[in-house]
Amino acid sequence: MDLVNKYINNKNHIIRTAYIFETLVLNALQEYLQKENRRLISNDYGNEENNLSFHEFDGVILEGIDELEGQTVIEIKLYSDKNSYQRNSKKIAEVLSKKLELFPNMKSILFIFGHKFLEEEKQKLEERFQFLLKHSVKIWDIKDLCKIDSQFNSFSINDLSKITEILVNNAVDKSLSKSSEDWKKIRQERLEELKNSYKRDELVLFLGAGVSKDAGVSEWKDLISDLLVLMIKNKFSKKNRSINNYEADFILKELNENSPLLQATFIKAGLGESFEKDVSRFLYKNFNNVNKGTSKLLKSISKLCLPRRNGVGIRAVVTYNFDDLLEVNLKEYNIHYHSLYSEMDYTTPDELGIYHVHGFLPRNPEEYEQLSEGLLVFSEDGYHNLYNDPYSWANITQLNFLRENTTLMIGLSLNDPNLRRLLAISNRRTKASKHFAIMKKNNFSNTSGVEEIRDDIIESFNIVNNELQEKFFEQLGMKIIWVEKYEEIPELLEEIKRV
Repeated sequence: MDLVNKYINNKNHIIRTAYIFETLVLNALQEYLQKENRRLISNDYGNEENNLSFHEFDGVILEGIDELEGQTVIEIKLYSDKNSYQRNSKKIAEVLSKKLELFPNMKSILFIFGHKFLEEEKQKLEERFQFLLKHSVKIWDIKDLCKIDSQFNSFSINDLSKITEILVNNAVDKSLSKSSEDWKKIRQERLEELKNSYKRDELVLFLGAGVSKDAGVSEWKDLISDLLVLMIKNKFSKKNRSINNYEADFILKELNENSPLLQATFIKAGLGESFEKDVSRFLYKNFNNVNKGTSKLLKSISKLCLPRRNGVGIRAVVTYNFDDLLEVNLKEYNIHYHSLYSEMDYTTPDELGIYHVHGFLPRNPEEYEQLSEGLLVFSEDGYHNLYNDPYSWANITQLNFLRENTTLMIGLSLNDPNLRRLLAISNRRTKASKHFAIMKKNNFSNTSGVEEIRDDIIESFNIVNNELQEKFFEQLGMKIIWVEKYEEIPELLEEIKRV
């Protein structure tokens, strides 16, 4: 098992390193071409030109480069050893040939490889790829990259240990040239991308706890606290001991320093057979006729789920919440939906599928069948079960949507390691950043009023901090849509709806 884990971790490290290498190369190539008044078309710099989408490739240069003329495809590869480029040449060519069939105007291919080759080795590789692809081929190695950007000098001995450091330095340098308002322009561009996905009926919503926060459902921390007190009271009562409210508050204060997921594991075991009923009872304890389980955010999500005049709009909803508040709000808008929570479920074309991938605890369980078949991912062992079962219904459902659709994540902190793992897996096949998450900007300010703390330094730090977060999520195929306040989210959703 240790060998297997070592192999998996090593493989994941190579994949992450390859992605970072590609990012660095595209950045350097973009700056190099700008000096010559040419433009690189890639997922980072816009992938549409003359109504043609080139997202199948790492990049395209319409005017060619070096002695390569016409539209030139950029293909970037990084392997752990030099011989792998020759070994994988046939496979690389087969994949690339299928893509090139869709773009007959492509005249040549520039391969950029992350190793240093002898001239005769590079020439052999060029001849090999030219024979396999029937296109003009040029290969750049690390020596060629050093000519356009000195930062690749550290790779000249095939040492990739500093690749992440270089990416961070680039991100910092890039962010320091930005103004504090640039993010708003980028946000608008990303909203336009979402509108296009919505118009094409390929948008899927991924929802987290943040969407239920203001609608009468207990927050995770409060839910854990209530259940913990209940469990302890139950255990003490069996020993003829009672706990008053002061004692309960003291116990919670001491225990809340522990991991909530770890606490949840003990709570689940301690409550036994009554666990799910107790979770449901405390989950909806604030649900009443006043708030009716709704909020401005849930209403805007429901409106977005209304079918378009000439199409579907939202293809499906994946939710990590146990509650049925989305269903409550969808009913208000007469939207036909079907709640799914196990592999036994299926939906029809005229229904909006609501996929409860962590389990489902509706207020009226008698209205649903086979609820016990659904996995309730409540504790640390629940997350472990998901992580260790790649073919579970929950994992396959998420992965299918991530691979085949554009997703918009709302109310998610993106701290879930299993979701990040699935994002990384889905991003291996296509390098296009087609997933979006709405997140709140962390803008630090000098609230203490200390004169020695300069406002311009704090502003620069805020820009750098957000840029580094962007770079992290880019590696998972994600783009962030920043907001300054959560209250802005309904307005953004309404803008997507207005196509």
